[in-house]
Amino acid sequence: DRRDPSTPPPPIAFDTPRLRQARSLAGSLGIDGFSSLRRHQQAALRALLVPVPGASSPTHVVLTTGPGSGKETLAFVAMLERTLGQGRHVLVILPSEEDARVAHERHRQRTDRSAWSYAVNDGRLATTWDGQVDDPPAEILFASIDAVHEVLIPHAARWAEYLDALDLVIVPDLQRYGGLRGTDAAQVMRRLRAVTEVEGRRIQVLATGTPAENLDPFVRALFSLGAEHDHVEIVGIDSSPQPDRVLAAWIPALERARGAETTERRFMERQSEED
Repeated sequence: DRRDPSTPPPPIAFDTPRLRQARSLAGSLGIDGFSSLRRHQQAALRALLVPVPGASSPTHVVLTTGPGSGKETLAFVAMLERTLGQGRHVLVILPSEEDARVAHERHRQRTDRSAWSYAVNDGRLATTWDGQVDDPPAEILFASIDAVHEVLIPHAARWAEYLDALDLVIVPDLQRYGGLRGTDAAQVMRRLRAVTEVEGRRIQVLATGTPAENLDPFVRALFSLGAEHDHVEIVGIDSSPQPDRVLAAWIPALERARGAETTERRFMERQSEED
């Protein structure tokens, strides 16, 4: 659902309780109203929080913009809205253990600078899990795709309290799930949905990454989304300020290359004479 890049999405209207609540949470982070958010952030939030009329499942949102466009800020507001506002749980899946560690540390730093540091209950699940689940469990859980595969899914019964309230799955770095890694990740995502989507409940996906072509079929394959019942909204219009780019090409003079070849040949000849 890509729009014309020359036409940025219009500002969103705060016509639902969840959008108004998200605006208040963003304001508490020093964001002076959603008008100070970039248009692509506003469009992604509206798609995330306002269901499509008549849809039986929530809209899955894919934000594909460049570096420095505020994808982490968007995800942070979405986490707060889902946990503090709705009382639900969030799972953030990273490509590797190191990525999960770094993402959790950045999240803690951002949380500590906010007014909600006392209320946010987060944690990280590693492949070296010691078998203990906090009581109550973390509301925002950071985990690598391997930890989801090796720990969370096989021990779903131990994590039942967390999984029963799991409502949003956030997947940064979408571009890193190509090839064999993507095939393996798709199997993990399918198993995760199988253990969480019971009694008609559907989890929602927020994925972020760099711009790419053919994202809709890629996202549907990765997250096992159906063509009829699962709506995917791709927000690919980067409305963040774009600095001027200067490209320079350096082509060495041909005589320099010839001179280098001559020097090398003379050196080899001298070595042969000495031998």
